[in-house]
Amino acid sequence: MGDWTYAVEGSRAGISPLLLNPALTALCGALIGLITGALIGWVVDYTLTCMGAGPPLPAHETLVTVRANEDKLDQAYAALSRARHLHVAGGAPV
Repeated sequence: MGDWTYAVEGSRAGISPLLLNPALTALCGALIGLITGALIGWVVDYTLTCMGAGPPLPAHETLVTVRANEDKLDQAYAALSRARHLHVAGGAPV
């Protein structure tokens, strides 16, 4: 390793001083990898969000169970008329 280091240091023409020190070269490589990885991650996340496959939105759903007599069903429907998805399941009297 020492002979190789001296050989590299001897031919400095066109080589950045950062590339002559192994520790600084490793640090530069880590920084370049960090920046590149962050950029690729941001592009993928942005693309998935634009396609509608991004992070899940908070739930805006609530399960409401109403038990009413036949004569009160119209009032129950009126109370729940603002719901986006209204599923009415017939039930057996208990």
